[in-house]
Amino acid sequence: MADATDTPMTESRSAEQRVAELEAALAAERVAVAALTVERDTLRLAYRNLQHELELMRRRLFVAKAERLDTTQLELEFAHKLAALGALNQQLGQPAASAPADPTETGGARPPGGKRKPTGRRDLREADLPEERIELTDPLLEGSAPRIGWEESCQLAWRRPSHVRMVIARAKYRDAGAADTAEPTIVTAPLPPQILPRALATPSLLAHILSDKFCDGLPFHRQEC
Repeated sequence: MADATDTPMTESRSAEQRVAELEAALAAERVAVAALTVERDTLRLAYRNLQHELELMRRRLFVAKAERLDTTQLELEFAHKLAALGALNQQLGQPAASAPADPTETGGARPPGGKRKPTGRRDLREADLPEERIELTDPLLEGSAPRIGWEESCQLAWRRPSHVRMVIARAKYRDAGAADTAEPTIVTAPLPPQILPRALATPSLLAHILSDKFCDGLPFHRQEC
């Protein structure tokens, strides 16, 4: 009788001990999860800070020459920060960061053997800009000589709130005095006086650039069309 009574009590005590052990293990797991959560948040904060520092160094390394500093020390710090960021990326399971493949895209020096910088006058007709047209005629030839077309050129102007493509159309005339010659003479209406001959910028754009520079303190290399 005593053995039959002690058996349920022993099993009950064993179950209680097992429950106590499981509760202790669960509490330890919760403490470990809390510690891992704190470590994860710390790593994320360090990762964001490193990203900011890396972007700042990248700008200092690859910006225009007007802003460029002594890059020797910056390049060493850049490599160190990039390595540290790569280590954090591995811990967080994110793709590794890399330096710009083409420094010339952000204003840096062009590598030897790279693609040559395009030359020649910029074609403003390829730009997505609103357009204004100005037609110029020659008062001496208008009405006395037949007009045979227009010669068009483009300049960049400023009209609030954006840039404007200014199309300057100059009338072309067949010279009446050369009607008896084998090859008629073509006369084009002259351009008005310009501040900068053959420049793409109109007086309105030049005024806007100078106003941004000397009134608003915006550097030339920060002004972009």
